[in-house]
Amino acid sequence: MSYLQALTPLSFCPSEADEKPLPLPPKKKASSVNILKRKKEQLLEMVEDFTHRNELLKRDIEMKRKLLDQQLAENLELKSKKQK
Repeated sequence: MSYLQALTPLSFCPSEADEKPLPLPPKKKASSVNILKRKKEQLLEMVEDFTHRNELLKRDIEMKRKLLDQQLAENLELKSKKQK
């Protein structure tokens, strides 16, 4: 081995693996906006569903109150007939 060879640093040609491709621009904004839109739509659908259920429950309660009032009136009528 000669003196020059020992002092010369090894040099390699850059390989394709060493060359790093440029990073792609982030696409998070577009996807996060879509996710937020989808989430908003889901929440609005849930609100509509709950509102509809609430209306159905209110009608059901109203019908049951009317039925209860009718039964109470009939019971009073039967009690008054029984006492006579």
